[in-house]
Amino acid sequence: MEKFSKKLSDKQSQRLENNALRSLPRTKALIDFSSNDYLGTAKNGELEQNTLDLLKKYRKA
Repeated sequence: MEKFSKKLSDKQSQRLENNALRSLPRTKALIDFSSNDYLGTAKNGELEQNTLDLLKKYRKA
């Protein structure tokens, strides 16, 4: 696996040097189905806190 990582890193460096590195633009208007967070709940602090509160409450019971 280390060999693959080195090869990938070298290829990326080569593309940077040749101004050939491409990236996809990120757009907030689109739904990111590849992240497995379709509803955006992973970044919701209020939901996280409520979940932790419920876990603490029912852990004592």
